[in-house]
Amino acid sequence: MEIGGAIGAVVVHTPGGMEGDEIEVWPADGTGPLTHAVVRRRHVDQRCRFAAVFPALEAGDYTLRSVGDRAATLRKVTVLGGQVAAADW
Repeated sequence: MEIGGAIGAVVVHTPGGMEGDEIEVWPADGTGPLTHAVVRRRHVDQRCRFAAVFPALEAGDYTLRSVGDRAATLRKVTVLGGQVAAADW
């Protein structure tokens, strides 16, 4: 992860059924760029988990949205500089 100073990261944990889906993130105030990540299968501690990772975001409040069939589903997350935030879908 590329974190430090005013840069943090977000890991969005999802159900397995979202593998391959895209999740978008943008500043909650609507002033910044939109970026996206794909939900991927990840092997952690001998367990299979599914997550989208946003490795370098400026500190602040963000809105998350799943692209496609779940486009109306929004989540909020706060990014702190130098830290990795976790969000559950």
